Amino acid sequence: MKKGNKFGWYSLPLGLVIDKISTNDKKIKQKEYLVEGKYPVIDQGADFIGGYTNDESKVLRCDLPVIVFGDHTKILKLIRYHFVPGADGVKVLLPHRLILPELLVFFVQILIRKIPDKGYARHFQYLEKSEIPIPPLSEQRAIVAKIEQLFSELDNGIACLKKAQEQLKVYRQAVLKQAFEGELTKAWREQQANLPSAQDLLDTIKADREQAAKNQGKKLKSVIPLTQAELDDLPELPEGWGWIRVDDASSHIVDCLHNTAKFVDRGYYCIDTTCIEQGKINFDKARFVDQDIYMERIKRLKPKAGDLLFAREGTVGTVVIVPDKTDLCIGQRMMMFRSISVCHSSYLMYCFQSIIFKKQYIPLISGTTSPHLNIRDIVQLKIPFCSLQEQEQIVQEIEARLSVCDNIEATIRESLEKAEALRQSILKKAFEGKLLSEEELTATRNDPDWEPAEKLLERIRAEKNQSKKQALT
Repeated sequence: MKKGNKFGWYSLPLGLVIDKISTNDKKIKQKEYLVEGKYPVIDQGADFIGGYTNDESKVLRCDLPVIVFGDHTKILKLIRYHFVPGADGVKVLLPHRLILPELLVFFVQILIRKIPDKGYARHFQYLEKSEIPIPPLSEQRAIVAKIEQLFSELDNGIACLKKAQEQLKVYRQAVLKQAFEGELTKAWREQQANLPSAQDLLDTIKADREQAAKNQGKKLKSVIPLTQAELDDLPELPEGWGWIRVDDASSHIVDCLHNTAKFVDRGYYCIDTTCIEQGKINFDKARFVDQDIYMERIKRLKPKAGDLLFAREGTVGTVVIVPDKTDLCIGQRMMMFRSISVCHSSYLMYCFQSIIFKKQYIPLISGTTSPHLNIRDIVQLKIPFCSLQEQEQIVQEIEARLSVCDNIEATIRESLEKAEALRQSILKKAFEGKLLSEEELTATRNDPDWEPAEKLLERIRAEKNQSKKQALT
């Protein structure tokens, strides 16, 4: 036991101020969870309640509140009602009655940041040996009250920031919807003369694909106009626009190899959804493959600047344009599109991101644990098409608006990071006995039940010893 700050705090191992509640014969496996039920299942997952069960025999009957600690995940939950524990990695901890459970949760959050990260290994063995400071009881109450007040103010600010993030998402989709309905370039079109007709565009696409086929030395599928039945299911477009299939707008469509790549520390970038953020490739998070795997993955088509990478599994619909980097290949779950010369690659990318496109493929997604789209469905999806000049104008109009969104989003992300840093700073100050002012500390010492932490620990020790004696008799 170590003496703490100048106000007489003491610190001791966490294991001495909690009791471990046995969950033997109570845990249920995740596959047994119900979506609804009488009793909540609390596990080590990120969701506060993992699921439900109707099996009353599994309910853990113990004093409340308790702390649930995820032995693998290091996730912490304060539980105030009876529950059923999840099967994997759940540690149920009962705080000593002289330690406020809320304070213990706040302080354990600091301890968690200090223990080594063992991935999916066990962590409680380190946590229970970690030293935790124990203030006098009246000071515990004051600390909890101040943390909750500060966190409430912080949470209100975070809620406003997250609401703004959601509003930006709605605005982005509104911009894209207007773009592909022709609204953003309506004034531009009115100033143009001799714009091509829809039939002219179709003829241009056919000629472009024929030329691409000659350059490749292979035959491309013929462009088949959409049937009236297909057109009836699609929104009306401005005069001079037309609907075409994704297949018609592409000179190449390549699926990824389905074998899992072996990654190395350095080599060639292998791009998948794990490194795509905010519509761009984050090369700092990209993984690498060696030359042999790289050569195997670019046999069918080597990515080049302007190609589109599209996730057809997992985070379905994630799309990004390949930047001016030549040393990359596509990883699992991705497919690649190379647009024909009369189709602007950014136009195609924004079209893939729009609600007009998403409405077509969302009903086609299959799989629950790993959502995916079939290639044969993707290539038959329809996109609105206009002249290359108008495509370029549309891209400019989109990017002018979305660049403002990007700046606002960057500010929001920075503010959210600062909010999390402030949260940790508040907890750290509380843990170190620096959160309360001199005036607040004086007030706690005037409480009728105030007693030094040393006396508090004597009572904790005495009660622990008494419990041990009772357990032996």
